[in-house]
Amino acid sequence: MKIWFTSDTHFMHENIIEHSDRPFRDLAHMHACLISNWNERIKPGDQVYHLGDFALSWGKKHAEPIDAILHQLHGQKFLITGNHDRDQVKKNPRWNIVTPYHEIKVDLGGEHKQRICLFHYSQRVWNQMHRGAWMLYGHSHGNLKQPPGRTMDVGVDPNNFYPVSLEEVREKLEDEPIHVYDHHRNPAGNYTEPLPTGSQANGDLYEVGPFIASCRDHGLIDYDGYGHPVKDLKIDRDIDVYPSRWRDIPDDATHVIWFNR
Repeated sequence: MKIWFTSDTHFMHENIIEHSDRPFRDLAHMHACLISNWNERIKPGDQVYHLGDFALSWGKKHAEPIDAILHQLHGQKFLITGNHDRDQVKKNPRWNIVTPYHEIKVDLGGEHKQRICLFHYSQRVWNQMHRGAWMLYGHSHGNLKQPPGRTMDVGVDPNNFYPVSLEEVREKLEDEPIHVYDHHRNPAGNYTEPLPTGSQANGDLYEVGPFIASCRDHGLIDYDGYGHPVKDLKIDRDIDVYPSRWRDIPDDATHVIWFNR
């Protein structure tokens, strides 16, 4: 089984061809290409997360043609709703889930599973972004300037009208820097926004070498929001815990700032 992501197919929406400058003659041509591209990549047992604007509908008359399209599309289908998804889309029983927001965790062979946040709209901040979570979105049809951090537009327009595989998302995002805007810090303890001049913002300044050595020796404790030592997001009162992602420190870094959260 493989995992796929897509968004903004806009079935039943003829005007989207002009609005988004799509290379299709008419609605029938667009439908045929999108369905063919979907089934070319996705197998019946695969999982597909559609991040909204599946189809445009105006009343009950469109329920049957939308169902006919869904019937043709391979895979177990999960809908994260968009602004164009009305009842004729959302209430179709062929969806495994229908929700405005969703998160999944996938095993990529690392120490921890990879968290992926799924939403129709691009977000500047998202859950666990400071720990390397990915944010996938649609809505913008490839017209949004790529935000910094581990985030990606999986809509059909910027992806040659094909779904995007988990492996393709990983290739694009895995080595992107962890970008943090708010009070959270990334696992190495350093801001990706500039620090206040002359301040470590209440953190402790370390040279990279001693910091990593201390991490390896379990010399630093990472706390949850209640002051308890934690490991893998679970309270562990009996053990010193070092940051699980200190290996993410860039090779050219000379110092980090460590916060007990």
